[in-house]
Amino acid sequence: MNKDYDFNESFNKFRKKISLSDEDKKNFLESRELIRKTIRKTFNEKTENYFSLDDLKILTHVFFEFERSDIKPKFMTQGSFAYNTINTPENPPVQQMDLDDGIYFPLKYIEKASNGNFSQAAQTIRNIVYRCVNDLCRDMNWNLEKKSKCLRVTLDTSSHIDLPIYSAPEKEMKKITKTSLNSIMSTGSIDKFFAYEKLDDILLATDDGWLKSDPRVIQQWVEDNKQKRGRNFIHYSKYIKNWRDCQWKKDSGFSSIMVMAGISQAMSEYSYSENDNTALDLSSIVCMIKMYLDVNGDGILSPDNQERMDSELSNRNEIIKQLNKLSINLNESVSAGSSDFLTESFGSRFPSESVKPSKEAAPAIITNLNDFESDIPVMPAKKI
Repeated sequence: MNKDYDFNESFNKFRKKISLSDEDKKNFLESRELIRKTIRKTFNEKTENYFSLDDLKILTHVFFEFERSDIKPKFMTQGSFAYNTINTPENPPVQQMDLDDGIYFPLKYIEKASNGNFSQAAQTIRNIVYRCVNDLCRDMNWNLEKKSKCLRVTLDTSSHIDLPIYSAPEKEMKKITKTSLNSIMSTGSIDKFFAYEKLDDILLATDDGWLKSDPRVIQQWVEDNKQKRGRNFIHYSKYIKNWRDCQWKKDSGFSSIMVMAGISQAMSEYSYSENDNTALDLSSIVCMIKMYLDVNGDGILSPDNQERMDSELSNRNEIIKQLNKLSINLNESVSAGSSDFLTESFGSRFPSESVKPSKEAAPAIITNLNDFESDIPVMPAKKI
């Protein structure tokens, strides 16, 4: 490869290759709508096919006028599909692209702490949603399974939809306007966010009862980073996620949110200055993330509570080793004017040809982060 290799153009082409196709998006959105219609119908009719007498007894002891209420669940697409950081899988079916579609029930609580049925209600609602969605899955030849914090609908070998289930006080659910709920995906644009007012008491239904959890905290954090850091925050998240999936077919422990938090942290450092060459700029980001993960490093801090996300990372040394290799490959690729090092890191989908000259020197490696600052927002989650 000659010295006229254009790394910025190559990364742009690479991003398009790993992004969802129009057909992928169409499949997700049509499947999501079928699931939503099924759940709406179930809770509107409350037939005995899905609601046993025991179910109704538990729910009426926890929620005011459950039997007589017209329960209208609302939905919110969240996670990588909403952030626009989703990639097509590098190694299906072990790796899959996913859409997270939160189901929100506007329910008015009678009591919490003193009501023994309150914890049971979480499992009851999960079971009802499971039964009705399971019937749809049989009709569509999909697979449904229970996870600890969601239900998962596997559509095919490369994609699935996760269904986390939430409840929120009825009066607060009214703050969520129909316009804001339908704003995302209605025009096919997947990088828009919901403009919700703050809801103070959103609970996630899990195997162990209710967990106080508001996914919009992360969504707002992502939006804030897009505003502060620019589009590279999203682009680099996609690149490093794809690199990770090339290095580890199974779960590496280096989660997508940890990747994004590390990028945000690096971009907020006082010493960080964006390089016009994507390969060199990404190399400096990767180098800083590697240093955060070092046993003597500052760690990668969680967006919602500023605690270390990597404190229990079991394969820390291997991740650091691979991050170091990635940083070196990015620098060496620029020195050589070649994509060979990048296909090694990012896989065969990274393009091997481009057009414009790029003759920049590699940046100096940062060795001291003591004077660096970060600005991660704080909003802890609590177990109920």
